Amino acid sequence: MTLSLTGRPRRVEWSGPPVAAAATDVRRELGGVLVHWRLPQEVIDEAVVVVAELLANVVQHARTRFRLLVELRGRVLHVAVDDELSEPPPAAAGASAAGHIHGLQLVTRTAVRWGWQERTGGKTVWVELFV
Repeated sequence: MTLSLTGRPRRVEWSGPPVAAAATDVRRELGGVLVHWRLPQEVIDEAVVVVAELLANVVQHARTRFRLLVELRGRVLHVAVDDELSEPPPAAAGASAAGHIHGLQLVTRTAVRWGWQERTGGKTVWVELFV
């Protein structure tokens, strides 16, 4: 797994294999980066949950390397995950039990908006959260 802080102060990028350990490391590091950026704790918590769900989809469904980009664009936190599977993201990553939501259902309830786009060699799933 690779963490790359790019030239701009509010942009960070990770890449790694489709394994749970990589996703766990990214979530932990992301939390630290967002604290450093002095974002509200509620936004940090939401972003970490969203990233966890998006990377879980990579591990469980795409099973390809991923690239995660997190960028603060004014009052919007933009999160994008690239993988090498051209299929749409699963509409729901699991059946919901009473009182529980899973996968992209959780992303839908958390995000201001989200979407995906096919690209050469895979797809990008993106999410925006208000700061």
